[in-house]
Amino acid sequence: MELCCIAADGSFGLIELTYVQWSSFFLRVGSPPQTVRVLLSTANNQPLVVLPEGCSSDDPSDCANSRGGLFQSNSSSTWTQNNVTAGGVFSLALGSSIGLSGDTTYGNDTVALGYVGSGAPALDNQNVGCITTKDIFMGIFGVNPAATNFSASSNPVQSYMANLKSQKQIPSLSYGYTAGNKYRFNTVLASLTLGGYDASLIISNDLTFHFNDESSSELTVNVNAITISSQVAGVRGLNSATFPAVIDSTVPYLYLPIEVCRQFEDAFSLTYDYDSGLYFVDDALHTKLVQQAANVTFTLKNSTSALDVDIVLPYAAFDLVAKWPLVQNTTRYFPLKRAVNDSQAILGRAFLQEAYLIADYERSNFSIHQMKWDPNAKGDIQTILPLSATTAPASRRRKLPTAVIVAIAVGGALFLTVRLISLLESPTQLY
Repeated sequence: MELCCIAADGSFGLIELTYVQWSSFFLRVGSPPQTVRVLLSTANNQPLVVLPEGCSSDDPSDCANSRGGLFQSNSSSTWTQNNVTAGGVFSLALGSSIGLSGDTTYGNDTVALGYVGSGAPALDNQNVGCITTKDIFMGIFGVNPAATNFSASSNPVQSYMANLKSQKQIPSLSYGYTAGNKYRFNTVLASLTLGGYDASLIISNDLTFHFNDESSSELTVNVNAITISSQVAGVRGLNSATFPAVIDSTVPYLYLPIEVCRQFEDAFSLTYDYDSGLYFVDDALHTKLVQQAANVTFTLKNSTSALDVDIVLPYAAFDLVAKWPLVQNTTRYFPLKRAVNDSQAILGRAFLQEAYLIADYERSNFSIHQMKWDPNAKGDIQTILPLSATTAPASRRRKLPTAVIVAIAVGGALFLTVRLISLLESPTQLY
C-alpha cells in the first residue's frame, strides 16, 4: 500500500472573491488529459473545474490563466454528462451561508492528480463539477471523502478520496495539509499528503478534535482566546466568549464574530469597507503594521479536554492582496470577515499558512498543529493506517520506507474541490 504525497506545482494561483495568490496544485481531467491548477478544499468532496464560459470578452486577457486554466468537456472523449437534471445543472452549495452562488454542471470523467508524466494515479469515471461563476475563481479539489446523492432515486456517488482508497492508492481516508505562504523562505509551497501526514512540518501536540455531531465531516474547533502581541503595543487579549469555528481552506478569510472583528479593527487601525465587506490596507497603514510586527495567537480547545493548542500567526499572514474582479486596482487587504452569527465563524486558508491539519475520517477525528519552520528539515511521512488494520493506537501510524517517500514526494502534484447542492433536487453529502 502506497501513501499518496502530492507536491504543489510551484506556482501561485488566485481564488474566490479576493484573487489573492495562493499555492496551487495540478489536476488532470478528461481524455486526452487537460491540466488545470486548483486549490484544496477541506470541506468539499469533488473536483470543480472552470469552463471556457467562465471568461468573457469583457474580462482581462489573462482571465483563463488567472483562473488556473479552463476545462473543455466537449474535447474529452470520456466525458459523460450527469442526467439527473436538465443539462446536469445543479446550484453550488459551497459557501451559500456566506453569500457565494452559482450553477454547476456535473458529469463523469477521468481524473488524475499531478501533471502529465508525474506517475500520480488516474481514476476513470469520477464525478466532476464545472463552473463559470467568479464567486469561486479557481477550480478546487475536495479531500472530504463523503459520498454525494444527486437525487433520492439515484445511488450515492463515491468521492475521489473514497475511490482512491478502494483502489488501494492510499491506505486510509486521511490527509495532512498546510496551505503554504509567500513570506517565509521566499515562498513555502502548500503540502498535501493523502493517507498520512508529514511529521517534519509540525510541532506536535496531544489535542484531538472530533467531527461536529451535526455534520460529521465538519472540522469544528472552539476558539478559547485570541491574543495580539507586539514589541510596540505589548500583549492584548481580546474580550470574547469561547466560540466554535470551522476550519475550511475553501475560503481565504477568517470569519469571526462582529465584536471580535471590532477589536481587530481597534488593534490594527482597520476600517471596514461596507461595499466589499473587506478591510483594505493603504500604504501608510501597511508600513505601520509591518513595523509593529504583531503576532496573533489563536488558542483552540475541544469540548471535552483540558488541553489546548496555540496557533500563532505573524502579521505577514494577514498581509494579502485583492485583485480583479473584486477590485479594479491591486489593493492590500486584511483577510478578516464579519460573521453574521457565531455559527458562521470560519478559520480559512490564511489560518492554514501557519497551521498544519491532520484529518482521520476513519476514526472521526482531527488535530491542528503549529507549523515547524526548519528550512533544512527532511520529509518525515507517517502513514495513518485504516481502521480495519489494527485497534492498537500505537500501530495506527508507521513511517514509510525511505525509498517510497522519495518516489512519492517527487512524483505528484495536488488539486482541490468544492461542495455542492442541486438546482432542482440538491445533491447532498452522505456522512
